[in-house]
Amino acid sequence: MHNALLIGNKVQFAVMVRGEAHQCQVTRDALMGRAHAQSMHPKLLDIFNAYRTEIEEIARGKLDARTNASESITVTAADLNGR
Repeated sequence: MHNALLIGNKVQFAVMVRGEAHQCQVTRDALMGRAHAQSMHPKLLDIFNAYRTEIEEIARGKLDARTNASESITVTAADLNGR
């Protein structure tokens, strides 16, 4: 499993697809909404790790569905909380 990094208001992580690592990110709003976080200073990496499997699954789906190979993948609140 690759490490995740907090960069600004997003958590950046890698997803393996067919043996190749793809850089993806998930927004702070998505993480806060998924965890129903009330704190003004949540530990976004802790929230990410708690929901990592679900977030990576969504990212893989977005990778498979993209039409532009250079398109970056961001998991948003709508992706994560609209399920």
